[in-house]
Amino acid sequence: MSGERELITRFAQELIFYLKSRPDVDLESIDHVTPEMDFDLGTARVDKKIHDRSGDKIFIPEMTGVAYIRTRLTGAKYKLRVGNISLPFKELYLTNTAQAGKSLKLIIGYGAFVDFVSSNWGVLNTISGKDFATQATLASIKAKTDNLDVALSTKAKEAGGNLALIKAKTDNLDVALSTKAKEAGGNLALIKAKTDNLDVALSTKASENTLVIVKNTVAKLDIFLSELRDAITGVVGAKTLLDVVNVIEELAEKIEIQASSFNQKVAVNVGTSTTLILALNTNRKGFYIRNNGDNIIYLGNATVGTGNGLPFFPGNIFSEEDLPVTAAIYGVVVAATEEVRIVEET
Repeated sequence: MSGERELITRFAQELIFYLKSRPDVDLESIDHVTPEMDFDLGTARVDKKIHDRSGDKIFIPEMTGVAYIRTRLTGAKYKLRVGNISLPFKELYLTNTAQAGKSLKLIIGYGAFVDFVSSNWGVLNTISGKDFATQATLASIKAKTDNLDVALSTKAKEAGGNLALIKAKTDNLDVALSTKAKEAGGNLALIKAKTDNLDVALSTKASENTLVIVKNTVAKLDIFLSELRDAITGVVGAKTLLDVVNVIEELAEKIEIQASSFNQKVAVNVGTSTTLILALNTNRKGFYIRNNGDNIIYLGNATVGTGNGLPFFPGNIFSEEDLPVTAAIYGVVVAATEEVRIVEET
């Protein structure tokens, strides 16, 4: 607001000088304006007189609530909005309800001066409060920006060198890199030479576990496999390695489990409690169990029950000759007893 105050103060000084030199002038006919008038709308007003001098302009720069103005107590009431009101008046009355946090600003006067303030209010607000004493003038700023390219191109020193030197270094960057004498004990030309000869260096590497040794080992592996194939061929005839593998895989299927004795066991009556049918025998080669009763027998281990056992129906024979079980076998029935007949191979 300092810019506005300076403007108003300067105008007041000029007006005082003018009035002193022209005492016959009608004051009402001179362009005039009030300072910005602030009203807190948190306080209610009813036809409160706020101005008692003739004028024809009201400028409202800020309005956050609702308020009304009259030009005389018996006159029409005007709702205030941000902007200008042009009408002749001799006095002004303000009316508003209590509105917490709301405010109103007015500038009142006569003639062109109020028009000037209202039309330039945005500019005045923009520059108000700025301290130009600590800033360069616009002309100085313009001069500096106009010559910015020149200033940069002719700058003598910046971090120990100028822009021309920096440009020269970057222009010759490829040359500088290709001719660089030392970098971690060698130059780029040496590195290039080493990478060009990398295949040769690897193939002629003399140390342990070189590629040559690996290559020779692989070659010997081929010879070993060939010899193995020839050896097998000499034993089993003209066969390939695939034939040998197939024979080995089929060998287990061709081996038969031979039993030396066929022993019938004493018949067992299976009851409603878990009953041992065939005891553990690690020498067993096979067995046959027949349900010789009239009801289902449930088979399993020592914890078998009718709810978890394997159902063994009447007249059926239970056998696991192809995959002998040497463990003990138990049975149980729902009611009464059922006979089983047993044969064991050892």
